[in-house]
Amino acid sequence: MYRQHRDTVYAGIVRRVRNRDLAEDLTQEVFVRALRRIETFTWQGKSIDAWLLTIARNLIADHYTSSRARREVPTGEFGEWCEFDSNAEDTVLHSLLAAEARKVVGDALPLLNPHQRTCLRLRFLEELSVPETARVMGRQPNAVRSLQHRAMRSLTELVRSTWAVGA
Repeated sequence: MYRQHRDTVYAGIVRRVRNRDLAEDLTQEVFVRALRRIETFTWQGKSIDAWLLTIARNLIADHYTSSRARREVPTGEFGEWCEFDSNAEDTVLHSLLAAEARKVVGDALPLLNPHQRTCLRLRFLEELSVPETARVMGRQPNAVRSLQHRAMRSLTELVRSTWAVGA
């Protein structure tokens, strides 16, 4: 089963996580879980790939909602601003403001409900499309769009209140 379905499962995972090492680890875990639950599999006229990809989707969601999967968001290099700014002081000011903004957003994210956090993480950090996010979250695309809108509105209010208090 592993040799026959590994490539399909790996391709589905690597497309979502965009990290080959993580995709390899999750692919292995899919087959471990499948083996543990093989007696629960019932043929429904679909390929076993569908069952394996469902396990993969759940593993990906579990991975990103666990505390060990905290992600660091890379920032631009200082040199990127040098083209646009007239002096080093402006460059440093832009860098400090960007760092403060990242911190405020990072502090506000845990205040969102878990579904909103997951939606924003998948859409903006993982850069999944709305349909891909819907599949991972087990929702309809319109529900993901609505959830994303509510999450962004809540995040905006949290950031505004944080900056108003800090100002």
